[in-house]
Amino acid sequence: MLEFFDPDSHIEEPVDLWDSLAAAFGGRAPKVLQVEVPERPHRNAQWLIDGNLFPKPIGYGSNVHGSPPISSFAASKPVRLESQSLQDVEARIEDMLGMNVQHSVLFPTTLLQPLTQDPELEVALVAEYNNYMARKCQQSGGRIGWAAPVPMLDMRHAVSEVQRAKSLGASGIMVLGTAGDILLHDVRLRPLFDAVSRSELPLCVHIGWAHTSTLLSCPDVTTGFALVFDQSILQAIFSMLAGGILDEFPDLKVGIFEGGVGLMKAFIERLEHWYPVHTVQPWPSKRSPIETLRASHVYFSVEGDESELRSFIDVCGSDKLMVSADYPHVHFEGGGPLPAFSNVLSRNDLSDREKEKLTRDNAMAFFERP
Repeated sequence: MLEFFDPDSHIEEPVDLWDSLAAAFGGRAPKVLQVEVPERPHRNAQWLIDGNLFPKPIGYGSNVHGSPPISSFAASKPVRLESQSLQDVEARIEDMLGMNVQHSVLFPTTLLQPLTQDPELEVALVAEYNNYMARKCQQSGGRIGWAAPVPMLDMRHAVSEVQRAKSLGASGIMVLGTAGDILLHDVRLRPLFDAVSRSELPLCVHIGWAHTSTLLSCPDVTTGFALVFDQSILQAIFSMLAGGILDEFPDLKVGIFEGGVGLMKAFIERLEHWYPVHTVQPWPSKRSPIETLRASHVYFSVEGDESELRSFIDVCGSDKLMVSADYPHVHFEGGGPLPAFSNVLSRNDLSDREKEKLTRDNAMAFFERP
């Protein structure tokens, strides 16, 4: 049976992950609150960080996820809490093997949005998260890796954390689709991409509630998902394929994680439509978006049942798509884990070799696993 490499799953951060920060930051350090909101009765646990709730359950700037994993929602998942939080590494490996996943790279959940405007607190949050993941991944016998977030408010700290994350054994470096209100191709972020390129780690651009001002303009969770969460990956695609980053750093390996094949394909085609139009010149990059995509090391994570998957392969090639489980997130129809790999294996429009590439070989190549 084909064994899978999952390039994108998650942890729900445990309640004690940031306890050590209280000595330095007092009440601004992360702590867990249990707040009952009648409109969202099962989402009754939040992080209080720097005076703000994450996830904010209702109102302007609200969003929703399963961290910290002590809410009624977390308890209702068909996934053990100690596996969700990675507190029990063997439990997570058992879950992986139950899906025939031999290797998995994990991303955070709470850090899918900016958490503070204080550079020092951001540095501390990111460092403690990466320390936790390094310890846990070392216990996995090589089965579990992690994409290390870096602080984005100060590029000196970002560069330093890239170097430290590599020394800790990170599988890649994680950023969101924007750095708060700053687009990734902004010249102020160039030191980060230089550091990642020099590190020879892949850059993992993950979907999230990235653009702070846009999220604050959204009056409810639905708007935040549709206009901020999904939009973040389009902003990242623009920065990577049209913003000039890959002209300056041609060896940079970039993964675009989550976003929906149909949405991403349509946006890339729309960029290609605009490229020759005089109105939008001068174009930031030296090549068209499709030329940049095909000439560069750009990968995309995809789900297994997407109707546009075959046509997206025709755009990108079968070597640049990676099927991911997004485990233990359950924001799918039926409220259970995403059956991504079985969906791919059941498709009639993919060859056996393409199925091997999408469920194993491409992720191994992206993360350079032997």
